[in-house]
Amino acid sequence: MNGACLAAYSRSFNLSLPDLEVRTRMPKREVFVADANAQSRRRLKRLLTEAGYAVAGEAQDAPGALRAIRALMPDVAIVDVDLPGLGGLEVVKILEEDRLCPAVLVASQMTWEMVEKARESMVLACLIKPISAQDLVPTIEFAIANYERAIKLEEKIRQLEERLDTRKVVERAKGYLMKSLGISEAEAYRLIQKRSMDKGVSMRQIAEAILLTEGFKRGKP
Repeated sequence: MNGACLAAYSRSFNLSLPDLEVRTRMPKREVFVADANAQSRRRLKRLLTEAGYAVAGEAQDAPGALRAIRALMPDVAIVDVDLPGLGGLEVVKILEEDRLCPAVLVASQMTWEMVEKARESMVLACLIKPISAQDLVPTIEFAIANYERAIKLEEKIRQLEERLDTRKVVERAKGYLMKSLGISEAEAYRLIQKRSMDKGVSMRQIAEAILLTEGFKRGKP
């Protein structure tokens, strides 16, 4: 990766390069190449093969790249910023939003204005033409590692949100039991817990069933 570009992204996302020694113990990664220039594609494919990657496929325009990537599901895509059709930045944004694969943006030059646009498009890494073999591997691994880190973070957030939602549902069910049965909060909780254990389902499912019963009693649909 170009030094200035890597520094810009490191500062922007507070990220660090992965330990590349780990890659020697990993299965061969599949890389998709999207570039309108046939000569650039050939050169990049050669560099990828020499570096130990497998070329999953290639495309010369944005629509073709998106169709192929959805079908092939490569480990990473290398996308030229001037890709005909939607443009490289928009392609990368779609890849990230749809969680298809991480992407490396390729450009002839990288200005700060382009860096800002790349951040908005959720670009994880970039390369400056002409691409060197020395920059290729760390840039690809940089993109993949931080993509995987983002996926894990999203999963943690999803789990936290689910726990919070579960807590809210259980609290509502406890309140209903306390009012309808005239029991304490601790007793209501233990009742939900016991039914959960007896039926082999989650406390949230029991709580939702209790609230459903409450709704029927109130005449709610």
